[in-house]
Amino acid sequence: MPLFYDGFLDARTRAFDYLWLRLMAPGQATAPHCDNVYMGRGTTELFTSWIPLTPVTLADGPLMVLEHSHAIESIRNGYARMDIDRNGNWRRLKFRHGRIFRGGDYSRNPRRVQQEFRRRWLTAEFEPGDVLIFSPFTMHGALDNHSRRFRISVDARYQRAGDPIDERWIGAHPIAHSQAV
Repeated sequence: MPLFYDGFLDARTRAFDYLWLRLMAPGQATAPHCDNVYMGRGTTELFTSWIPLTPVTLADGPLMVLEHSHAIESIRNGYARMDIDRNGNWRRLKFRHGRIFRGGDYSRNPRRVQQEFRRRWLTAEFEPGDVLIFSPFTMHGALDNHSRRFRISVDARYQRAGDPIDERWIGAHPIAHSQAV
């Protein structure tokens, strides 16, 4: 992936040291959110590579992205500017689209997100080694896993090596959200 990103970003690149292994159990889904909420202390020229490690059918709860959401101003300059680890955001209760929830999700109701922004949720079936690349301002989540299998995938984040990087995700022992303030 580093060679691809060197060409894509026209510069030497680096990945976060922290990689996310996702095990999506039967019955689970991922609520709509943007990555910048969780890793926005560095450059905004950050890209996620979502890579399935097993075949992913629609029943397995594949990743879904909200069409052209990276360009929606109210997302880019509103919700996605929140830092989940500051100002009590992790614990703060929110009410949106008929539900109360906490954390960095935008909503717990993908249908209402779709209606609010008048955009489609896009997804597909995936094979091991496929790669879906998106920006930190892309609203995304995962469909409900209706299968009897775990959906297994990895998320890796890449950016230009010379750009500021979010300190929570680098080093031999990244602090992640556990100690970040």
